[in-house]
Amino acid sequence: MMEYFDSGAKGIKMHTGIQNFEPDDPELASIYSSCNERRIPVTFHCGETSRVHMNEFAEMSHIIPVVRKYKSIPFVLTHLASGDPETVIQIAEECPNVILDTSIALTGECCIHRIHDLFWEDDRNTYELIRKIGAERFAFGSDYPFGNPASDIAGIRNLGLSESETEKILGLNTYRLYFENKFLNKKTAAYED
Repeated sequence: MMEYFDSGAKGIKMHTGIQNFEPDDPELASIYSSCNERRIPVTFHCGETSRVHMNEFAEMSHIIPVVRKYKSIPFVLTHLASGDPETVIQIAEECPNVILDTSIALTGECCIHRIHDLFWEDDRNTYELIRKIGAERFAFGSDYPFGNPASDIAGIRNLGLSESETEKILGLNTYRLYFENKFLNKKTAAYED
C-alpha cells in the first residue's frame, strides 16, 4: 500500500457504512499502523447525517476507538462527525488528531433532510462552536452533488469569523494537511510536521 503514497497519494477514505466493514476490524491494523507511522490522513464518512442509516459501521461509537488508538494519524471526520454538537465538542476535546469536515452538516442549503439542522442553521451557534474549538480544526467539504459548494462557501463566509479563520476553514487547513503534512496541535498552537 505504501507504494501509492510514494507515488503521490495523499490519504485514505473509509466509507464504512457503504463499504460495509467495521472501522476497527483487526485486518486493518497494518494499514492504520503504516498511516500512523507516516502521519497519513485517514478520512471517515461519519454517521447518520441525513436520517439515512444503512448500518452501524459509520456511527461514531465505532470510529472513535480507532481515532483514540492511532494518535499520530490526522483523522478527518466528515459531516462534522455526524453533526451532533455535543459529540463535536467531545471529540474535539478528547482527540487532538481530528479535523471536522463541514460537508452537508454546516450551513448552506437544506438539500436533504439533515438531523441537526436546528442547531447548525443558527449562525450564532455555528460561530460560537467554531470559536470554542478553533477554526484550525475545521475543513470545508461539500459532498457534491448532495451539497451545494457555492452556498456552503457563502454560508461560511457570512458567519462573522475573521478572515484568517475563514481562510483556514475554506482551504488552508486542508492544504497544510495534505500537501505539507502538517496539523495544528491546539495545545501548543504550533503546526506539527
